[in-house]
Parts: sequence; C-alpha cells; structure tokens
Amino acid sequence: TEREEVMGLLLGDVHQSQVRIWSSMTLRRSDKRPDRVEIAPEQLVEAVEYAEKLSQVMKRTCRVVGWYHSHPHITCFPSHVDLRTQLQYQSMDLDFVGLIFGVFNYGNFGSTHHDLIAFRALETPKEIQQRNLQVEVVPLCELLSQDEESAAVHDPDLGGAYGQQALCSAVQNTLHEVLEMMPQQGDAFHRLRSSVHFKETLVKLGTEMVEPLSGHFEDLRENSSVLADLWRIKASRRDAGEIEVTDASQPSTAEEVVNS
Repeated sequence: TEREEVMGLLLGDVHQSQVRIWSSMTLRRSDKRPDRVEIAPEQLVEAVEYAEKLSQVMKRTCRVVGWYHSHPHITCFPSHVDLRTQLQYQSMDLDFVGLIFGVFNYGNFGSTHHDLIAFRALETPKEIQQRNLQVEVVPLCELLSQDEESAAVHDPDLGGAYGQQALCSAVQNTLHEVLEMMPQQGDAFHRLRSSVHFKETLVKLGTEMVEPLSGHFEDLRENSSVLADLWRIKASRRDAGEIEVTDASQPSTAEEVVNS
C-alpha cells in the first residue's frame, strides 16, 4: 500500500543461472511496523505446500525461489535489515532471490514511477553487501506451456495462480486489517462514531481495490491471449530467420538473470 510495505513469496524454478518466476503468494504482515516485513515460518511452510500442489497440477517442478516486498515513497535499494533477511534465506537455498519494488514515487509534474531491483546478499568480513541481478520481464507463455498454465488457472484449489491470486490476497489482507479496526468495546457514542468510520473505510476498499480488481479480471484473459499470440508469431519468425538478432555483446554488470 502507499502507507505500509507489502510482502510475499515467489514461486517458479531454477534453470542453470536463471531464476524463473511465474507465480507469487502475497502474505499478511506479522510485524505491525509499517516499514518492516517478516515472513513467519508457518507462512513459508504454506508456500512450500502450495508449490508442491502447483507441481502436481502442472506436472513440472515448482518451488519457492524468492521473496518480495515494497518500498513506498523511497528507493528500491535494500536496507541492512533486508540484506540480513536475504542472507538468512540464502543459508537455506543458495538460489534464493529478493525483489524490491519502489512504489508511489512522484516525479516532475505529478508523474509517478515504480522501480524494481533483484538482489542477493554477499557476506564479507566487514559487512553484508548487495549483489544486483539482471531482471527480464517476459510473457508467461515463454515460461510455461499453454497446458501448464491452463492446468493451474482452472484448478479450483489454486484459483488462478498468476496475478489473480496475488491481487485477491492483497484485498483479503486489507479487509482483514479493516475488520480488526471495528470497535468491540467503549461507550455507545464512541462505538457509533467508529462504526461510521469503519463503513467509510469499507466503501473506500471497494472503490479503490475491489472494483479495479474486477475490471482487471475481465480484461486479463483477452489481453493475455493477444499478447501470447504476438509472441508466438515473433518466435516463429525468429525460428524462420526473418528477424535480425541484435548485438548482445555489450558488457553487463549483472551476474545472473531473473525471469518473471
């Protein structure tokens, strides 16, 4: 959100030096401080079980490959807390990656921009250092076959694992936090005033989150189909030698590639 950091876990697989991400789980924050995120052990276990379910449904390997969180109104560079957290995950899985989204940053003339960084942590004798990774965003059809994607989207237990589940989870978590605000005690006037504020918050939740989410679902299938067709045409032309390959010899400071 604009006031608090959000977090979640990333699911996919690892192929050589590439971490391929095609699903995510938005998690409820256990730390109530707005600038802190912490993944509870039971949430990690739930994500592992979810990845195993995806593997069975899609008939391909899927596992927890990383975590993400947001930095509202600040840069996307990891803090010392983020680096320590990342290092802890890497002690369990060397391929584990971290993503940070810098959101709600305003530029000139009221424009907004969002930033993304992928990183791992490198422990040195003096400090924990940040190691940036290259990020490449590609259509889902480049990572999964149509059968694999359809199997996950149409499974009733998964509920559409790509985008929809993450967005729905964010809305559900927001609603849960709103419900916690509902007063359970106090004098009658205080409860009445708080109830009015509670209802106003619910209306705002529906206007700002639920309705746009509904519109997103309506457009998602058509947009994904059009984009997939365009990329398949491009791939077929490339295989036929009709597309000129650009020079990829320019040096890169990134050490690895993260696909999402």
